[in-house]
Amino acid sequence: MLSNSSQCLPCPAGLYCTNGFISGECSAGCICWSGSWLHNPESTGLIIVPETVGSLCPAGHYCPTGIKYPIPCNNFTIKTPSAGGRQLSDCLPCPAGYICTVGSSTTSYYLSCWLLL
Repeated sequence: MLSNSSQCLPCPAGLYCTNGFISGECSAGCICWSGSWLHNPESTGLIIVPETVGSLCPAGHYCPTGIKYPIPCNNFTIKTPSAGGRQLSDCLPCPAGYICTVGSSTTSYYLSCWLLL
């Protein structure tokens, strides 16, 4: 038995909790950070600080149900610049004439493509 609330542990990443119990896995297309109480952090229409609850899976990545960290799209594929990829098939073939690389170092998180000369 706990003697005070400081002994409580946050909900594990990839899951969401209510009333101190694990309620289920985070929805596909979303990331639930440790301590999340929402299965789909973007579903409420509220502006939520990602570090406290979660966020949509970043562009250039996909996030299956219950994932702890976004998975980058593979080489030669690209995820459209919108967030919320749910599965590997959301990573589309790189357009002809371009090179697409895994991940991105830009703040927009979409895969960079460069025209071949």
